[in-house]
Amino acid sequence: MEQKTPSVCEQITAALENEKLPENFSLLDAGNSGIRWAPGAMDGVAIYHMGPPSFSAEEEQAILSAVQTASQGTYDEAYRAFLALGQQHSAYSTIDMLQNCIIEHKNSLNLGALHGFAVKCLLDAPDIDLVKFGMEILEIFTDPKPELKKVIFTLGLYDELTIFALFHMQRWPNANAEIFRLARAVHGWGRVHAVERLEPQTQEIRDWLLHEGAHNAVMPEYSALTCFVKSDAAQRLKGTLSDAEFASAGFLFAHLFEEGPVAGISALPDARETILDYLAQAAARSLSSADCDVIKMMRAFAGGASEPDAETDARIIAACDRLLCTGT
Repeated sequence: MEQKTPSVCEQITAALENEKLPENFSLLDAGNSGIRWAPGAMDGVAIYHMGPPSFSAEEEQAILSAVQTASQGTYDEAYRAFLALGQQHSAYSTIDMLQNCIIEHKNSLNLGALHGFAVKCLLDAPDIDLVKFGMEILEIFTDPKPELKKVIFTLGLYDELTIFALFHMQRWPNANAEIFRLARAVHGWGRVHAVERLEPQTQEIRDWLLHEGAHNAVMPEYSALTCFVKSDAAQRLKGTLSDAEFASAGFLFAHLFEEGPVAGISALPDARETILDYLAQAAARSLSSADCDVIKMMRAFAGGASEPDAETDARIIAACDRLLCTGT
């Protein structure tokens, strides 16, 4: 007798250690075959680097047909229909079309059966695409009960599903506290998405964003600007910084200068003045090799800016030269 593959929810729940997943955790069935993406990577690339998808009339009809099938309570047939959809388009790319379809046809759908199908996907489906489709459908409905919220949060602990959990959590009464709890528990694409949606409402959150927010398993560049702004790093640099705060500000600066996958230093308000504030902080302390590397980046920025501010750039270069001559 063939052994049944545990559901995605069961696999995640069984692997939890202190409300976190082990770094090497992977699902027994991660969905479609082919290129093996890191958890959340395919959707992350789509979010940050690709435009909205387009659908043919036939594909739109296939989405409606899958929704209608689920609405009729024929769940096995609905599973197959949604799995077929996932073979054509990623679940993430269909989210707007799927949800609009439900809203436009709500009067002709059995919403109770559709809700039941979505819940079954979250709890029982062994295929990651079915879980995603279920989470997208449930987003249409009102604030879920505590038991279902717990399931959504648990699924969100897996980087592949974090963004779908966040779509739900943003509407919860205690949204920011829950997003903060999730952000601290994920380390890959999930942290990138959670940091983007986390509001810096408390000093604890601002401190975490400064020291930890951009430390992810993808690329710190994706979150460096967000963390710099939300942690109020620019204002902190005008005051008295601890060694830890100075080191964390330097880490964020280093990745702002990369200007790689997303905007960095070019999008930082008053970047030159903030750099001068950092250099003033650097002049008051012993510098590490990492600090000196950041200062070299600042000098290169001031010396090669495409839209230079000659007077301020000259001040930055002079300050960098003084520090690099005396730094360790």
